Amino acid sequence: LASVVITDAPAIEPRPRLDVVGVVLSVVGLGLFVLGILLTNNRGWRDTVVLAMIVGGLLVLAAFWWWIRRRERRGEPVLLHPSIFRHRSVAAGLPVLATQTFAQGGMLFLVPLFAQTMLGHDAFTTGLTILPLSITVLLTSVVTPRLGSRFYPKWIIQVGLFVLFGGGFLLSRAMNDAVAGTDLAVSMAIIGLGIGLIVAQLPNLVLSGVEPEEASEASGLTGTAQNLGMALGTAVVGSVILAVTASSFVSGVAASPTFAGDEKEAVRVALEADVRVLTTPEFDEAVQAAPPEVQEETLRILQTSVTDGFQAAILAGGLVALLGFVMAFRLPKRKIPKVGLEEKVRSAAIPRHQLEAADL
Repeated sequence: LASVVITDAPAIEPRPRLDVVGVVLSVVGLGLFVLGILLTNNRGWRDTVVLAMIVGGLLVLAAFWWWIRRRERRGEPVLLHPSIFRHRSVAAGLPVLATQTFAQGGMLFLVPLFAQTMLGHDAFTTGLTILPLSITVLLTSVVTPRLGSRFYPKWIIQVGLFVLFGGGFLLSRAMNDAVAGTDLAVSMAIIGLGIGLIVAQLPNLVLSGVEPEEASEASGLTGTAQNLGMALGTAVVGSVILAVTASSFVSGVAASPTFAGDEKEAVRVALEADVRVLTTPEFDEAVQAAPPEVQEETLRILQTSVTDGFQAAILAGGLVALLGFVMAFRLPKRKIPKVGLEEKVRSAAIPRHQLEAADL
């Protein structure tokens, strides 16, 4: 209701035209690529449909890049100006931003799943498990923005990415003996500390490196990089859980004296055909129909294998954060300037509301 009192910006003349072809190409390209990655959880990485969607998405994105470069050279309206990547803060900052959200998205997907499936927590207790991360993200993101004018944000971002990697490593170790969410509290707090250091600096660094008229495009690109990293992180760590769990289960069965040779071979063949066998009702029925000693051994191996899968997936997210740490060496080495009062109160888009600092 309060929005009705807001004075709208005047209309832009001439009115910009939408690059419809660019919109379609970007949507189809990104959509195919991300959906292909997401389908790996159900179909695996070698599935023909998955590979076709990923490759097809990349080809459409290549066509999108060719299209917008062609229109920019002609001076025609374009969805995204490729020339914005001439800024080092954009060209180097967006990949780092994607790695941070990849690791963050993967960990935030895995921890609630681990708390509910392995620790038996309900939704409320699972929320309490994540609470240390939320607290440190909030505190760090409030305190650290001022540091960007005192220290190089590049250094703060790199520290944050390394802390994120370290927190992920500690979290994977803590999962071994965890019996309650409190056993993960320290590692979750460290992960939140790393995230807070990054999110308080990296978007500002990207936006501060472009011209004022390019700010909206840069902002849109940061949102795209964040969403893309989050989607890929969730999909990839899910695939890692399945693959490592299946591999660990096969190894556990092969090393166990409880199973006969033909049973070990049957397990190996079944999981090679489809790693999702362990999650099917048929698998549960087969376990329940087995002798008590086989049931007990199967559940023991399965629990160990699932924990191995979670640990490997957490480490995968941490390694991506470490990759971001290395990539961050390309970030520009400059401080984010404090915005003066005149710059804050002036708005070229709303000339009727110009204010002079002296008038205030």
